[in-house]
Amino acid sequence: MLNQNEITLRAGKKYVILAVGVFVLAIGGYYWFNHTSPQKYNGPTEKITVGLLPVPEANAAFLLAQAKGYFANNGLNVISKEYSSSVAVEAALKNGEIDVGAVADFTNVGSLFTNPTERILARFATVSDASFKIITKKTSGIHAWRDLKGKKVGLAKGSAIEYLLDRNLLLASVRASDVRIVDALPATTAELLTTDQADAVILAEPFASNLIGTLGAETIVTLTSESADQISLLAVTDQNFINAHSRSLQSLLASVLKANQFMRDNPAETKTIMARLTPNTKPADKDRLFQLYQTTLELPQSLLLAMEDKARWYIDNKLTDQTEVPNYLNSIYFDALEKVKPEAITITH
Repeated sequence: MLNQNEITLRAGKKYVILAVGVFVLAIGGYYWFNHTSPQKYNGPTEKITVGLLPVPEANAAFLLAQAKGYFANNGLNVISKEYSSSVAVEAALKNGEIDVGAVADFTNVGSLFTNPTERILARFATVSDASFKIITKKTSGIHAWRDLKGKKVGLAKGSAIEYLLDRNLLLASVRASDVRIVDALPATTAELLTTDQADAVILAEPFASNLIGTLGAETIVTLTSESADQISLLAVTDQNFINAHSRSLQSLLASVLKANQFMRDNPAETKTIMARLTPNTKPADKDRLFQLYQTTLELPQSLLLAMEDKARWYIDNKLTDQTEVPNYLNSIYFDALEKVKPEAITITH
């Protein structure tokens, strides 16, 4: 039988163990909260204006970084501006309207021929060429890519769509000179078909699905690209901005990287947030677009090789006065991504 002193001693040990347990839980909870919850940044903020593409799913990482407060937590005041096309984003960057732009690699290749101070920060997304569709009325007589010979095709000149058209015509043994291009912005290309100014139009998603919904699937024919090309979406800036704001560019990429991780870990919440940000897009369309646009943050060797191929296409089609493929190593700013995610760089430099 225990005496009073033994009872008191055992009770005291229980209280000590309980107190230690509570302390450990408190420390653990504090650590978890401070490492999983967004931390409020109290220092000076820096404004960065970012030009985005007209497809929200393509810009998903930027939109989520804004919505989740990742930019603000890294000391950035990011102002987003949406433009009608990748070409328009490039023009805005050149004119000083924006500090960072989201552009397609094909457009970037064209811009670098005339804008030597432009720099690539990273590839932030890829999109399959299955996103691009040629749409025509059933009465047009167009049922395959080879049927485009002698036809008028509406698309945005200088965009990746023009490059994909040429690739598909090559596969169909049709000369590009045998097809007449009617230039139009993505948002207005559909009008060319509805007003009979073009026999067919080529659009990327979601513009393609929007037009199909307007005309009715029973009245049109759609053809998907067969070139198996992948379009890279790039974050670009200017050397002058880098010289003055290199640390802010690191913070920008760190925020995008965190948004990418959030998207992978929380797909359901990601869709909820994107639904709130894009209320006019149907849920089924959102799912399809998320499958077409794959987020990433990298500088792979394959990007360099693809850019060189596209540069040769520009030169062969006499869309530039230059006759040699540039050294794109000089057009890539490696430092920001090296600070944030060095293993994502596989370009030999």
